Amino acid sequence: MRSSPALRFVVVVLLAVGCANRGDVKPGTVPAGPDDSQIRDVVTRVSRHQLRPLADGEYPAPEGTGADALKSAVAAKPPEGLAWLYPWGVTLYGALRSTDATGDKEVERFVLEHNQIAARDFAWLDKVRQQAGPDSDETKAFINNKEKVKVRGLINLGNLDSCGAMGNQMLEGILRHRDQETEEEKAAVARIADWIVNKQARLPDGTLWRPKSMDGTIWIDDLYMAGPFLVRWSKYTGDRKHLDDAAKQIINMAARLQDTDGVWYHAYFEPKKQRSPFKWGRANGWAMVATVEVLSEMAEDHPDRAKLLDILRRQIAGVEKLQAPSGMWRQVLDHPELWEETSCTAMFAYSIARAVNRGWIQPAHLDVARRAFGGISQQVTPEGVVKGTCAGTNIGMELDYYVKRERPDDDLHGRGVVLLAGTEILLNKPAAPAPVAKVVDPSPYTCTEVIGVSVTGDWFNSGFENNVDNSRWQVRWKHHAFIEQWADAQNALWKEPPQSPCAARSNDPDRVIFVGVNWQYKTQAEWEQKYAEVIEVLKKRYPGLKRIELLTMLRGPQNKSCGSTMTVVEPFIDAAVATTVRKHPGLVFAAPKVETPTCEIFTKGGPHFTPAGMAAAAKLFNARLR
Repeated sequence: MRSSPALRFVVVVLLAVGCANRGDVKPGTVPAGPDDSQIRDVVTRVSRHQLRPLADGEYPAPEGTGADALKSAVAAKPPEGLAWLYPWGVTLYGALRSTDATGDKEVERFVLEHNQIAARDFAWLDKVRQQAGPDSDETKAFINNKEKVKVRGLINLGNLDSCGAMGNQMLEGILRHRDQETEEEKAAVARIADWIVNKQARLPDGTLWRPKSMDGTIWIDDLYMAGPFLVRWSKYTGDRKHLDDAAKQIINMAARLQDTDGVWYHAYFEPKKQRSPFKWGRANGWAMVATVEVLSEMAEDHPDRAKLLDILRRQIAGVEKLQAPSGMWRQVLDHPELWEETSCTAMFAYSIARAVNRGWIQPAHLDVARRAFGGISQQVTPEGVVKGTCAGTNIGMELDYYVKRERPDDDLHGRGVVLLAGTEILLNKPAAPAPVAKVVDPSPYTCTEVIGVSVTGDWFNSGFENNVDNSRWQVRWKHHAFIEQWADAQNALWKEPPQSPCAARSNDPDRVIFVGVNWQYKTQAEWEQKYAEVIEVLKKRYPGLKRIELLTMLRGPQNKSCGSTMTVVEPFIDAAVATTVRKHPGLVFAAPKVETPTCEIFTKGGPHFTPAGMAAAAKLFNARLR
């Protein structure tokens, strides 16, 4: 392994990570690796190393048809700073995510501007292509000119590598800044979705595969090339079937390729029903990253959640046993004689840290991720160049194929995942100590039940009860439990027991704080109708009910968007609350309008919270609800 020029930094990291034999040590008993300031320094250097000048190209309107339509396009200046490659997509995704830890607005602007230029370039090239004749030899030659056409992957499509990773990071930027989305970006992500959802080759069970590769193969690399995009497309469109599709890909591929030790083989020869012979590091990284990306957007009651958690936990357990003393993992995971590889190490570090942060595995496992980042740090130069990354790799049938893969300095496969790993470790927040004493709740009610959706449960279960008498409070929530479901007395939601039940009157609370949510209702009349139905259900269900409070969602600062319209409570909703209160004097009241002073509480523009945002939201509601 070649040494880094950053000698003094390397010495510090070596002292930090120590020389304990990883195979003999359990998580939590090894040195914790570099501290947050060292990790943030690496993330900053790598993220800013990606910055480059960006500029639109010339987009002259094509004139005539055929070869005539290409003349002005051939002479036009191409965009500056643009690229469209799957590892560059991972890099841009990592750069965008890194801003969650660094707050670097210049990096964020770079990613967003890059994507908007790419979308504009594609829109123009597509017009040129259609007018010139998309199937002509002249048009194909122009489109495949690497110097002139930077987004040819998006134009040609043909495989997941051409679009999935780039589309994922573009959607991430859009979801974070819906107010900045352009028509050209809408068209670009729709084109990608059409390919992945409708045109990419699949087996009869829906599994993505490559029928022309080595007589027909399944690559676990494709879990990342499709899965994260499908997750965000599901969120973008509001259609859960795409999240379900991403989950099924993991389940179906794990059934074929995950070994009994939890580690995955690289690929599967579908016609032969045979696994490829080696457990390549980065392929395992793609599988693990895809799994945590899907789980991160999956509701707790999703039917496939338990299966994905089992797949993830078994893989984490398997790879942890194979970690080298340096904190790194090997090019082929179960061959300790081979060289250490940066990209798979970063992928495992990211995934393990995410699993800790989301509560899927025990906090002690974060030591494994930190040790891994200690090894990664030795591969990053003062300029932010990432070393020790395997170049693009096919399916190998001989070990020597993986051994002899090149490791070019700053290979694109290493940069983005290093950013993801460092960022996720930095986002870890130690659990706050339990409060010594609780404030006595001045509420005159024996049992107050809060009813709402998943974000309601998030803030309620993140410290809200610390400053009230929790024997008098309980919560009832479900993911996507919209107002029309609570308005149905026969809905299965009502059969679920409340969480953190009151000490008394749990089955007949005397006060209800109801959070009504529905993003489709656009009129005051629709809201008034559903509020009326909910009130009737509550009165029949809880005969001892004395008070109902109608609480709206947490609002952005001054009730403005934080990137999503879901952080804005529309005036017609407030008007519906006021009218409903007037119709039920003495029983129904308007709860306080709670808003956050900062958008930082939200993830991806809201309405869901960051891990720290959940606790902050709990404090905001606690201050207004008694």
